[in-house]
Amino acid sequence: MSLIIRKKFNLFLSKDKQVKNLNIRKNYISFAERLKTQNLKANMIIVKVEEGETIDRALKRFKRRIEKAGIMREVRERQFYRKPSEIRKEILAKAIYRNRMRLLREGRLKVKKK
Repeated sequence: MSLIIRKKFNLFLSKDKQVKNLNIRKNYISFAERLKTQNLKANMIIVKVEEGETIDRALKRFKRRIEKAGIMREVRERQFYRKPSEIRKEILAKAIYRNRMRLLREGRLKVKKK
């Protein structure tokens, strides 16, 4: 399994930027794979206004469905083009941060005081 992870990991990072910690690699790959395999096709959201229902109530249901579907988040992400290298750097930075916080919680890493 580690061989497969290494092969996939090398697709995302050059050899000089590889992270030594295998846990970070696993987190990085799983998150990157999720990004690649996300279902990006848009589904139309339909809200039927029932008789006697106010427009405000229907609008609130519509907003809730948009939020749940993640449409606004995707629109914000696609508003500007981001280079693949920028995305990889951000994913790696998040994985390193998560790993560091986990190590701090477990007490395996000590905070340096100035």
